[in-house]
Amino acid sequence: DGEFSFAGQYSTFLNVSSGSLIEKYKGVIASLFNQRALFYYKTKGFQEYDMVMSVGVLEMIDAKAGGVMYSRDPNDPDSNTVLISAVRGLGKCVVDGTITPETYALSRDPEIKIVQKRIPEQTTMLVCKPDGGLEETVVDTSIKGMPCLTEEEVKRLAQFAISLENHFGSPQDIEWAIGKDNQLYILQSRPLR
Repeated sequence: DGEFSFAGQYSTFLNVSSGSLIEKYKGVIASLFNQRALFYYKTKGFQEYDMVMSVGVLEMIDAKAGGVMYSRDPNDPDSNTVLISAVRGLGKCVVDGTITPETYALSRDPEIKIVQKRIPEQTTMLVCKPDGGLEETVVDTSIKGMPCLTEEEVKRLAQFAISLENHFGSPQDIEWAIGKDNQLYILQSRPLR
């Protein structure tokens, strides 16, 4: 994302089946004219003819965990802190605030170290349905109250946050997922506001 990212202004559809791809594509295009987007572009000084829409179709990551991280604390950008929020399943629940996430604060120097963590009991999670779409499921009782990330995964995420900040030259707001294949995926990175 750049200076005017329009983040959250347009429709996004997750785990779209091939049979509903055209319908969802039309929904994304139509969202160019939803109330949020119209208000955003008018308040940023754009004209209607400035607005264009493209649609990205990406492979869905069947996430065992996901969330958001900040390469610097947004409330104290001069601090030496990386912040990570995580949930079991898809990270959409962190972005839209429907589940209280695990939170981690990590120092950046002289080494990456977890300095604070909070692990609430997550009772539900959002997962991909095999035939497309999403569903909320109950977290198995055997793992309730346990962290969804290992200490190594938390530190690895922080290393990625710092690398992205260094690459883009400014603090970053990053969405991420860890797939059921245990691979870390960076889904989005934009300047931290």
